Amino acid sequence: MNTQLAQSQATPSISSGLEILIQLYEGCIKFLNQASEACENGRVDDFKDRLQRGQKIIEHFQNTLDYEQGGQVPNQLNDLYTFMLDSLTQSGLTHETDYIQQVVEQLEILLDGWRGARPLILS
Repeated sequence: MNTQLAQSQATPSISSGLEILIQLYEGCIKFLNQASEACENGRVDDFKDRLQRGQKIIEHFQNTLDYEQGGQVPNQLNDLYTFMLDSLTQSGLTHETDYIQQVVEQLEILLDGWRGARPLILS
């Protein structure tokens, strides 16, 4: 009985954590798309602000990786997040939006993966 209670209490925590993660990915993509649009329209302050917001979310992802669990996945994600941050830094220096679009494409792949994993994680 105690095991069932523990599992029922853990499910909302996992569910809400997963939903927050998905929302963070969606927000990051939104900010980066806004940065790209602002850059293309010459709104430099908006470009820098939105780019920085996206970078902070990716930094959060990188800083919260759990290397104790997950085998090689945290190391691979760390490498990917490092690549993303480097690309966004390059975009900030050059104002080339291609770097941003590469990062957005990678984030969308990860987001689709988390959305697809939702039924598996919550079952």
